[in-house]
Amino acid sequence: MKKANCVTFAAACLLAVAAPASFAQQIPITIGNTSGSISPPSNAADGNPGTSWNSGGPATQWIDIDLQQDRPVGRIRMLPEQFPAGVTRHNIYGRNTSGQWFDFGYVNSYTSDSQWIEHQITQQSVPVRYLIIQTTQSPSWIAWREFEVFAPSGPLLQESCSFEVPGSGWLTIKAEYRLGACPQYTKNPPYPNLYTHQYIANLPSGSSLYACQLPPAGWTVLSQDYSSLCGYIAWPHTNRFFIQKN
Repeated sequence: MKKANCVTFAAACLLAVAAPASFAQQIPITIGNTSGSISPPSNAADGNPGTSWNSGGPATQWIDIDLQQDRPVGRIRMLPEQFPAGVTRHNIYGRNTSGQWFDFGYVNSYTSDSQWIEHQITQQSVPVRYLIIQTTQSPSWIAWREFEVFAPSGPLLQESCSFEVPGSGWLTIKAEYRLGACPQYTKNPPYPNLYTHQYIANLPSGSSLYACQLPPAGWTVLSQDYSSLCGYIAWPHTNRFFIQKN
């Protein structure tokens, strides 16, 4: 899929959305593969900090967190089982269903047992199916009590020279011509060359917004009209929809 000149915009740049300004939905997770195990990996995602997954060995060890589908991630919280306390390093990677890997940074700090470690994901416009936590330094055998993963807070937007959405859960909300935005564009205005996509899968029930395409299942079209915010209008072609999440 072609995605050229993509940038992530802050919520303040969004004009056509009537959704809550800020929220962070917790993403349901399961545990996939691990580097080794002497206790069930599922213990790290059962909501009980009294249970844990233990790799059975020192660093380097890793564990896969499954998000069930490709989706953007805002932050991750990690609760270690660690004896003794000391300096640890945890690398965080993302992998999508196509097998592409993304470096989401690392945490390198003094940590101890049952002390939450929080990491903010900066590449929030990159949808991934898996988070891989790789521990390369620790004074303890590598073990985790619990993981919590959260979607980005607030509307998540991405600009692209392609009308194709970045992946599942995205919807096009604006189409415009912007001089110089897409050098490979050959047509003249008023045909659009720049598209704004919004990730809508994490919006709560009752959220409403304008979109330039019909919504997926689980949304209702409240009204429809013609608007230059969705690109060139060939009257009487409907090109904009006001939608609400069921």
